Amino acid sequence: MKTATFRQFLILMFLLHGALLTAAGTIKGRITDKSTGAPLMGANVLVTSPELDSPTGSATDLEGRY
Repeated sequence: MKTATFRQFLILMFLLHGALLTAAGTIKGRITDKSTGAPLMGANVLVTSPELDSPTGSATDLEGRY
């Protein structure tokens, strides 16, 4: 009985791990000047995480979108 339960647990962990890896999505947003509300062109956006080997990022476009 313990072996079957352990096997089910391992299968569940394997499936959850795969689901978490495919759940990664896209981060979108817009950066604007606080006082004027104008979009900030060329602002750097950096995403860091303990799971990433190195940070990743982008610069905003003419409308302040990343």
